[in-house]
Amino acid sequence: MTLSELDKEFVAVGAAIGAGCHPCTQYHTGAALKTGLNAEQVLWAVEQAQAVRAGGGVAVANVGRRILGFQQQDAPGPEPPTCRYGALVALGAAAGCNSGVLLGEYSERAVGLGLTGSELRETVGVAEAVKAMAGKFLLRDVERVLGQAADPAEGAASAGCYAPEHAVAVGKAAAGDGAARCGCGAEQ
Repeated sequence: MTLSELDKEFVAVGAAIGAGCHPCTQYHTGAALKTGLNAEQVLWAVEQAQAVRAGGGVAVANVGRRILGFQQQDAPGPEPPTCRYGALVALGAAAGCNSGVLLGEYSERAVGLGLTGSELRETVGVAEAVKAMAGKFLLRDVERVLGQAADPAEGAASAGCYAPEHAVAVGKAAAGDGAARCGCGAEQ
């Protein structure tokens, strides 16, 4: 079985929100309406994807917390999907925000809701295509900013760097030993 256009738009809306891509969200919200969904149905998908993205961010950050030996945070998120469309949105959003933990959980749930292995693969493929386009939009935005800066290196350096390890370099510079840079390329 293959995904219908309606199915694909549920996945794509989820993936666009999961990836945090404004142009993708704009496009796929409109495309979902064109497939016959009404505004309330699309809004439901948007809200489900938003909750998955929030939970995905915490789930991924918890990997770092676990490695560092810090207590993990509870991940907010929607209730597990109870219908096919909910599973498609959740899978799209989990793939969009790169949360393998949630993708695994939602994949198991989707199988329980009747999605086939080929549909799961196609779902992830749709989400990956949306995510790839989101990356192109982000690169375009960076290129636009770099094209506007008189000296791109100067523009990046003026942003400063606030990582904790750089405070030592800033302290040394203030003490007069000349260590004005930490090596990250940002001026202190």
